[in-house]
Amino acid sequence: MVETNRHILSSWRSAVAANLEKDAKLYEEAERHRGIPRGIDFYLESLPRYSHGPFKTTFLDVIKRSGRKHKPVRVLDIGCGKGQALSDIKDMFGDKVETWGISATDFRTKDTSPKIDHYIVGDAQKINLDAGTFQVITAYQSFRYFADPLLVLKKSYSWLAPRGFGFIDSVGWQGLPVYYEGSRIPFYLLVRAIREQGFDVQRDMGNIRRRNDLVFRKTGNKPRMHLPIGYRGDYDENEVHIKRVNYEWKGNKPKGME
Repeated sequence: MVETNRHILSSWRSAVAANLEKDAKLYEEAERHRGIPRGIDFYLESLPRYSHGPFKTTFLDVIKRSGRKHKPVRVLDIGCGKGQALSDIKDMFGDKVETWGISATDFRTKDTSPKIDHYIVGDAQKINLDAGTFQVITAYQSFRYFADPLLVLKKSYSWLAPRGFGFIDSVGWQGLPVYYEGSRIPFYLLVRAIREQGFDVQRDMGNIRRRNDLVFRKTGNKPRMHLPIGYRGDYDENEVHIKRVNYEWKGNKPKGME
């Protein structure tokens, strides 16, 4: 299994490095293998946690707590693959949760399919769901592959119910490509700038491997995420129809920028 995972990761990185233009077959191979099951234990280990004082809150903690007020608790996993984590959540909570998954490719199996209430096959960048629907949104190893991750971040925030939480790891290979006057804004400064806009957004600093992750909570007075970030240059579209975008900070220089 370890060697298989290394092969998949190597194939995917090679496809991205080639901008998915020179070797479409390599991309297709990596896409087929993304169906490796990732269960709830793996998610608990891999996804960031929300900090409040000395306490750390996981997505599972939020599901348990939300169950006191919401029946069912709606959980969305972006890039869910086979949906093993959603299946595990359903086993744990039963009808107390309503499970939703988005996957670019249909990886469902006879074991996981019955336990996923809504499985959407498509590009999260193009999918529209009702605002205020979910108490919890998770995304493991999916945002890094979006051409426009900021668009999906904004959508995710909108899809959350008030006081709902989003847990996202790996927001891009090197963080969101946001520029200010030609210089790239470091990811930690970008997160700080987003917080200065009044959004409850943070990084999980409890694990040094987590460098480009985000945890965010939807606040009642911020129904949508509006940021002074626009698109820098034109979209690039390659032969497999994946666009690449860069962003530009449109407001004042974030604190900490030289």
